[in-house]
Amino acid sequence: MILLIIKGYPGSGKTTLAGKFAKKHDFALIKQDSFWFGLNPGSMISRFTRSLDRQVGFKNIISCTENYMEVQKPILIEGALLVDVPGEPPIIPAVLSLAAKYKYDPIIITLKADDKTRHKRQRKRGYILRPHIDNRLKRAAQKQFADLDQAITLDTSCLSIKKSIEALEDIILKEA
Repeated sequence: MILLIIKGYPGSGKTTLAGKFAKKHDFALIKQDSFWFGLNPGSMISRFTRSLDRQVGFKNIISCTENYMEVQKPILIEGALLVDVPGEPPIIPAVLSLAAKYKYDPIIITLKADDKTRHKRQRKRGYILRPHIDNRLKRAAQKQFADLDQAITLDTSCLSIKKSIEALEDIILKEA
């Protein structure tokens, strides 16, 4: 069974690609933002969640992932998946632990896009991250990428959605 983790910083194409891929291949889709922002809409105002909301969101993501694993459903987890707040648990090691327990094959893909493309996508959504926030997220993503040997990078800068899905399917065929 496959556990697909798609991570990356805002504007890299995570949400669009994950949604279309999960629908096409009948994967359970677990979206980090749904747990962090969807359960506390007040966080959308600042685009930052409070520590308590992240802690509860973390527990819910782990619980939801385990529930799908118990019934042997292929899973796609999508989000920045960055926890750069001291004292808070990182999500990826926790779901990798579950993958080992339930005999899932984890595939971790980091999406990236050049700054121009990411800002264009952010504008399309209606907000552009402030430079200091954008830089903080990029640094955290780079650190997390360095910590995970098995992560695969997919640059979506010049790819259409269709080509991105095809590239993702090719990666999964090679890795699974």
